[in-house]
Amino acid sequence: MQLQGGGTPYAPVTRAYRDLVAAESPTKWLVILSDGAFDDRSSPQVQRDFRRFASENSDESSTLQVAFLAIGPDAPQLTNEPDSGVFVDQARASDQLLGKMTEFSNRIFERNLLTHEQGRVAPDIPLSELTVFAQGQDVSIGELDIGGEVITPASTVDVSWAKNKAARYGSKTTPATPNTQLKGKLATYLHVPAGTGAVKVGGAQAVDMYYKPDVGFGVQLQDADGFPVDPSTLVGGDYTLYYGFMDDTCTFLSSPLLGDVEYSARVLRDGEVIADAFQSGDTITLTRGAVELDVTARYLGGNTARSVIDVTVLQAARPTSFDVSERSFTASELSATSAPDNAIRLTYGLGSSGELAAFSPEEWSSVTSESFTVTSDSNIPFEVVVAKEIGTVYLVPHAPEGDVLKADTGTFPVSVTAEHTYDEQLYRATTTLDLDIVDDIPWWDRFADWFATVGWWLALLVLLALLLFGYIVKPRFSRKMRPAPSISMRPLRASVRGGSAQGSFRRDRVSSLFPYLPERGELVYVGTSARSQFPALKLKAKRGRRAEVVNWQALVAQENVQIGGRTIDATTKRPPLIGPTTTIVATIRNNVRFEMTPSS
Repeated sequence: MQLQGGGTPYAPVTRAYRDLVAAESPTKWLVILSDGAFDDRSSPQVQRDFRRFASENSDESSTLQVAFLAIGPDAPQLTNEPDSGVFVDQARASDQLLGKMTEFSNRIFERNLLTHEQGRVAPDIPLSELTVFAQGQDVSIGELDIGGEVITPASTVDVSWAKNKAARYGSKTTPATPNTQLKGKLATYLHVPAGTGAVKVGGAQAVDMYYKPDVGFGVQLQDADGFPVDPSTLVGGDYTLYYGFMDDTCTFLSSPLLGDVEYSARVLRDGEVIADAFQSGDTITLTRGAVELDVTARYLGGNTARSVIDVTVLQAARPTSFDVSERSFTASELSATSAPDNAIRLTYGLGSSGELAAFSPEEWSSVTSESFTVTSDSNIPFEVVVAKEIGTVYLVPHAPEGDVLKADTGTFPVSVTAEHTYDEQLYRATTTLDLDIVDDIPWWDRFADWFATVGWWLALLVLLALLLFGYIVKPRFSRKMRPAPSISMRPLRASVRGGSAQGSFRRDRVSSLFPYLPERGELVYVGTSARSQFPALKLKAKRGRRAEVVNWQALVAQENVQIGGRTIDATTKRPPLIGPTTTIVATIRNNVRFEMTPSS
């Protein structure tokens, strides 16, 4: 656009102010930047206007603040009045502009300067936002590595000077001469945890970091024993009030990143302030009625946090107690318990145990089953039944998930707490009784249930383990025994020719399938021409990868077979064993000698 030089009109300021007043927002900012004096307002008049803008439009529900940045030496010289909601600063030279603009932006959007050393940071509280502003001609901003977590920027924005047309001032033009050194980047990281880490920044002449704390602000009331109390069920009395910043576990914390915190706290009843000067840790006295606790913190140069709690204070009621008629139950009857016959009877009334007075019909009408809380170390669920008879309450135990076999048996302590409100009075009583569950379930029923739910797969695992073990210990033939071992034929007389042949070793496939059972097979150890004279050896696998000759007795009468150098004859008393390197010799008398090793 064509820039028009000359004086600065004040009308846009008043127009923006009127629009801002009409807007609905808890926090409002009127932001003004000018490089020259206003045409129709003197600096003192502008100062008074800004102060009036802030004061007339700031109350408990909303604030309006003014931010004025004077650019260059010709801008109005105003006074910084942060306590009045008027923030004034000046960028005297163009190289100050980005820094001053950043300070204004951070104040408006509640960011704060984070000290760092060469990009290294160590926040001791979580940050909802961390903004890195790096200035330089060729800047790069990378990941943030902190607390073992690597965070990439949620957004990265380039900041640069702009080339504008010459400004027109009457009939003359003035060239625009930007400062070309104004370049940089803005990177924003979200949800930054506490810890020690660093941002990867390169090519920067200057780096600034700004942050927003990620902490809650709250109020907590504690009773005389130091336990937090629920403000919706308070009775009148003295309580200790604590307030401040909290982490996500509602634990109060402090941090230098919160700056110097100023607190204001007050108690209101029906909109009227009844106390406005107490500190965190002070004791306050609450009486019957509705009150409001309102605490505000001002921190980090103007940021605010507020917590408001509505408290209903009830009158301390007359003491109440229980009388208990204890009884035992069998596990099997838990499947069909009901009030009144299969239940524990409680008498709930006014006074102390053994001397109870009855509630009035109106008081008893405010008591429901939700008024009672039952806790127990057992897995027995309870149903609370409030009878029409005043003061009578039945505690009905049930089988867990309707299954009596899942019910715990034995004796268990049971705590019963009553809490109800009548006429803005809070009644409370607690009693402890013993629940006795007798185990009358037959053992075979429990075993059947156990087997149906757990035992069957344990049995399956055992069976699978036995099968696997059976295949592990199963006797097998050596892998060195070849399917077609070679046989040497040596002539025993000159008219017979020698040579070689092939035997055979065949495994019985069926025997290989069954665990524990030894493998079986058959070994042919002579040449084709002699196989009708020598029976094949029937083998059964033994431990150590050896094989036992099952049909060895068929060789005794021939007395012409040697296994491992021993002739099988009438003196042989045990089945011979064959290994992969055992030599087997078969002789046709005065003719041919066959020799074979199963692994050859």
